[in-house]
Amino acid sequence: MDEENADNSSEVDLLLSLLQVATSISVVSAFLKSKNLTHSAGSWDALIETRIRPHLTARKIQISDLRNLLAEVEEYGRSHIFLFDYANGDVAKLMDQDSIREICKQRGLDILDHPITLGCPTTPSLSEIRFEESPSGSKQIVFKVVETRVEQKYRGERREGELLIKEWEVNEIRAVNIALLHESGLLEVRIQSDRGSNYQDALSRFWGTGLRHFLPRHDFSRHPLGIAKARLWAERMDLREKIRFTDASAKNTCGTTLKISRSTLETPDGRVAADLVDDHGADVSMTSFLREAGSYCAESNIWWLKNDGRLSKELHMLLSGENNEFAIPANCTKADYGYVLNELRFYSQ
Repeated sequence: MDEENADNSSEVDLLLSLLQVATSISVVSAFLKSKNLTHSAGSWDALIETRIRPHLTARKIQISDLRNLLAEVEEYGRSHIFLFDYANGDVAKLMDQDSIREICKQRGLDILDHPITLGCPTTPSLSEIRFEESPSGSKQIVFKVVETRVEQKYRGERREGELLIKEWEVNEIRAVNIALLHESGLLEVRIQSDRGSNYQDALSRFWGTGLRHFLPRHDFSRHPLGIAKARLWAERMDLREKIRFTDASAKNTCGTTLKISRSTLETPDGRVAADLVDDHGADVSMTSFLREAGSYCAESNIWWLKNDGRLSKELHMLLSGENNEFAIPANCTKADYGYVLNELRFYSQ
């Protein structure tokens, strides 16, 4: 292993361990293949020992390549996303590299030049700040916060005398949360999904890290998604090649909620993906409800379709929760996430 990689052997070990949790052999093999390197392997051990480590030693890949790969596979999807708008003047000042560097210096942080790869830290920690360009060429800055969560898995119950004892296995898991500030002033806050979590509490913890010194919470207002919810439903017939609905709900000022849902169909030819638009009765019910004054689209459970060639696979999105919140339940690629975010922003106009 070359001198740089040898000096960081513990980080290499941690990166390889995190990649095994965050992604699959096929994804890492594809990464090596994209660099015209030998890449085939039948197991993680083979991939690591006969492919990745020799490539590191030969300097055909660097630790920074592994960091970037980890970012690609763990920062997109499996998260609740909250959108905000910068509401305090020129966002360029907030994104100024010299200003960011000065704040890092004041806080004793060296993560702008030397990002930290963290496993399960004792407290939520800001581990990386990086400047990027979007596919369209606009500037953006990424802040990465890593935290440790406790996951409980029910194992069963047993009886001891008059006591009935239920047992859970407790595991620490690593969670990655992201803030991405766009040149336009839009801020994405991605909180990794956590079953049963209060995401407002998670947001408070997130901003309670060193992030608040770079992105003051009071300088941002919510970016509402109500228009997007209304437009996606209103234009559903024109969007049939782009999205499908499986659940939708509407509310009115009287406090009434109408919810319609449709499950996957079982046919002699197999399972057929459901779309509420195909159910005339459900469609008419929702449309009639929304015609009344004071009614509005509250939640939508939609799938962005691969048919238009922009996505690598269908992507599930939940438009629910806070008025600036949506969720992507499954892992996805950076490109797929960027596409659906841009579509959501378009329909928010």
